[in-house]
Amino acid sequence: MESVVSLPAQNAGFTLIELMIVMVIVAIFVTVGVPNFQNMISDNRLSTQANSLVSSLQLARSEALKLRTPVSVCRSVDGATCAGAGAWETGWLVFLDSNENGDVDGQQIIQNISGLSSSNTIRASAAPFTDFVNYQPTGLQSAGAGNFRICNGNNPDVDQGREISISPTGRIQTNKGGLASCP
Repeated sequence: MESVVSLPAQNAGFTLIELMIVMVIVAIFVTVGVPNFQNMISDNRLSTQANSLVSSLQLARSEALKLRTPVSVCRSVDGATCAGAGAWETGWLVFLDSNENGDVDGQQIIQNISGLSSSNTIRASAAPFTDFVNYQPTGLQSAGAGNFRICNGNNPDVDQGREISISPTGRIQTNKGGLASCP
């Protein structure tokens, strides 16, 4: 019968040099990756917030056409009433606006969007968009052309912001960057 000779087991593991090389590689990836990841998150947040406002504007237009009555979108702080001119990042309402005065006045609220969860800003270009946007039963927007600027509150780089343009026909277009200013 043959006897089995066992060899001494070698230590399975890493050398100090191998460990240091891996740590250097990880440090390089973290140094390069984290800032790019933060920019990506910020960019996605701006896109999501712009899409939320565009969605509400499109809802208002489609409801005006469907219900054959004026529908408005106004800035709101409390989710129940319109807040008048000011910053739109506090939230907004989509509501039936049969008297076309840009105020809820006890009329039916179709959608309530609460304020933004970040330091981003939404500003209207000029009146009357600073107060509200109104769509007629034909789907036309009653105030003429205007736009909204959505900017990163921590980095007001005009090339990173979004602009939502609304034509008098009610057409909505979103563009990235190239803004005239960011608040």
